[in-house]
Amino acid sequence: FKLFKYTSVSWAAGFLMPTADIVSLSYLLKKEGIGLGPGLVINFLDKAITLFVLAILTILAFIKFFSILQTTSMIIALIVLSLIITFMISSPGRKLIGRFIIHKYSVKFTGFWRVFKWYLLNKKRLIALNTALTFLKLVLTSASTYVIFLSMGTKVPVPYIMIITSTISMIKIMPPPFNFLGVREAVVFSLAVFFYCKLGLAQPIIIGTYIILYALNYTYALLTILFVDYKSLINLEPPK
Repeated sequence: FKLFKYTSVSWAAGFLMPTADIVSLSYLLKKEGIGLGPGLVINFLDKAITLFVLAILTILAFIKFFSILQTTSMIIALIVLSLIITFMISSPGRKLIGRFIIHKYSVKFTGFWRVFKWYLLNKKRLIALNTALTFLKLVLTSASTYVIFLSMGTKVPVPYIMIITSTISMIKIMPPPFNFLGVREAVVFSLAVFFYCKLGLAQPIIIGTYIILYALNYTYALLTILFVDYKSLINLEPPK
């Protein structure tokens, strides 16, 4: 329950302020005696697995809706992104980040590489379990979208919703200004209209569905922020 509270707060922060979820969850995990280095490992692994699942389904979406050349370009872009991430967590990449980005604060992230490497070598089953749960979460998200479409008298196959949702979700990993409030919604709505129109859906139904989805997300985020117990969150003393 405590972890659910932490992830809800960090998700709400990230939903309203791009990239805030990474910092906020690491901050909250510190309350449990988990240092910033290991805390970032938890964040990084979870997001890397999510990105991996989304990337696979996004490729399927490109195969369905785009040409071979466009699909190949997307695959190359994902490979380049993977290489960049790999370099960032490598020894030379971490040294560059420590020297030019976080500078004197790098000492606070001690243990990142050690914990990351240990987890990859010793916890493969948990990584596989996280991958399965990530896929299940996407299935549930797609099912909720299916229900909203159904309430408007339109049936959309769940597999199509999954690959479209995955492609649209990739927008969340884009850097600012593309991920700022307003801009993000404009891009998401445009992509949703583009993809679902290819399936023969009417624009008003698509826009109406995504208005409801975003209304639910904003409501959850605002309720989380309004009713969270900030006094307990601010106290950084780990449990005895």
